[in-house]
This record gives sequence, structure tokens and C-alpha cells, in this order.
Amino acid sequence: MHALRRLGALASLAAFLCASNFMHAQAKGLVTGTVTDSSGAVIPGASVSLRSAAGQSRTASAGPAGGFSFGGLAYGSYTLTVKQPGFEANTQTVSVESPAAISKTVALSIAAATQTVTVAASANDVLQKSV
Repeated sequence: MHALRRLGALASLAAFLCASNFMHAQAKGLVTGTVTDSSGAVIPGASVSLRSAAGQSRTASAGPAGGFSFGGLAYGSYTLTVKQPGFEANTQTVSVESPAAISKTVALSIAAATQTVTVAASANDVLQKSV
């Protein structure tokens, strides 16, 4: 009788541990957000990428309202990078630790204007100065 109780207790413990491991393996996170400029106006079409610490990468485009979403994420640390032509790229670290959605507002700053001027001359273009 005593051995039967022990066997029942061990079976219950084993079932609990298996269920706990199964639930942990099934847990997934969600990262959502909106891409804006420094004034708060949304930036549709921005390229949004999410890279895990293990090197797995996912990419999306911000929708018409500037929104993006990455679901089914394993728990861990991620690098979120947002790019759009004419703006500086914005990179942030995101930590997914529960199934609760993590919401980010990513503000992009306008890129500094750059201009390149190339001057070329040949021997025929040399000016002569009369004395």
C-alpha cells in the first residue's frame, strides 16, 4: 500500500514536470509597434527587422498607419532595427520574457543632407597667365 502511494506521487510529479516543460516550450511572445518621425507623424512602408540573439531574423514593412507586428517569438533578447530612406536608422534592444505583447514606438530622425561635388581637370584645362 505504501509503495502504491509512492508510485502515485512519483507519477503525479512526473506529469507535472512534463506539463510544465510543455507549457514553457509553447510560450511565445509578441512585439508590436508604430514607426513615426520626430514630430509623431506615422511613417508607412518603413523596413522593420527583428533579429534574435541566435541570429534568426524576420523582416516586415510598416503598414499604412505605421504599424508592425512580430508574433510567435521565443523568449529571449532581440535587436529591432527600423530603416526608411531619408531617415536615420533606429536600433533598439527588445527583451521578450512573457506572452504579453511588447509595444514599441520607434521615432526616426531625418537624415542629415549630404552632397558630394567631384571636380576633375585635365592638362588642357590649365589656365595660362600672361605676364
